[in-house]
Amino acid sequence: MVVSPMTKRQVRADFVTTSFRAVGEAQVGRLGFNGLLNDDNSLVEIYNVKMFRTHQPTKLVECYDALSLVKKEIISVCITRIEDIGPHTLGRPGYSISDYPVWLTTGAYEILGTLQWSGPFDFSAIIGESVGTFVPLYNTILTHTLIPGISIDSPVSMLNRRFIASLALIKERQKKE
Repeated sequence: MVVSPMTKRQVRADFVTTSFRAVGEAQVGRLGFNGLLNDDNSLVEIYNVKMFRTHQPTKLVECYDALSLVKKEIISVCITRIEDIGPHTLGRPGYSISDYPVWLTTGAYEILGTLQWSGPFDFSAIIGESVGTFVPLYNTILTHTLIPGISIDSPVSMLNRRFIASLALIKERQKKE
């Protein structure tokens, strides 16, 4: 029996860590970034990489043909096309998917975006082990907490849920006095 190799394609993305932003291309299969980031491998290989420090977003630090990133150190992967995240489902089967505009924080960023979740919103289930390490957020704005003028807008980001320090629903925002 002949098995055809899995088709892979190069997809450009911004890989954001606490200290650096690596802009490059990753090889993704039919499961897209969701499959690449949530598999058992602890590294992700990216190609044609340009490295920037997070606090100096326009100053090029280094360029590499290939770079390995440790997945547990990646805060977010900002992707330009929603289709490139691949198939995904969050929450429990049997519920319809709802959009939840959220504001969340990590140690280095605050992030505005929309989380799609099936069933009632349950922060503990999102943070718990019931979903992959990386979860998609839509229409995201990542803003550096120490330098608010530095931000990355993206139609979709794969967020490492282990970096989430706090999360609030936008609809629960109080008016400033």
